[in-house]
Amino acid sequence: MATTADVRHELARLADPRRAKGSSRFLQMMPGGYGEGDRAIGVSVPDQRRVAARYWRDLSLAETAQLLSSSVHEERLTSLFVLVRRFAKGDEEERGQIFRLILANTGRINNWDGYRPTGR
Repeated sequence: MATTADVRHELARLADPRRAKGSSRFLQMMPGGYGEGDRAIGVSVPDQRRVAARYWRDLSLAETAQLLSSSVHEERLTSLFVLVRRFAKGDEEERGQIFRLILANTGRINNWDGYRPTGR
């Protein structure tokens, strides 16, 4: 069974500080910005999709929810990629669980993938 630590380790291995700096600027992670309180580690979206593809079958919904609550931008987006894959392949019960998980976290999901640390 995969864990949150496995996904975090994989994303950290792919992290690029220069990309993180650019992402932080683009997503306005500075004080007063759109993404204030957020943190980027600099993993490309295609790499995040590959990580999600590797772990979606073995990552429990509880582990995925931990990633969704992270302050790290790429961990949250990867968790959403995992949830999309699981929803597409899941039965009615699992789809309901995913639906409820996303609804319970809508305050932290915005139009990018983002986390609203202050609940804005």
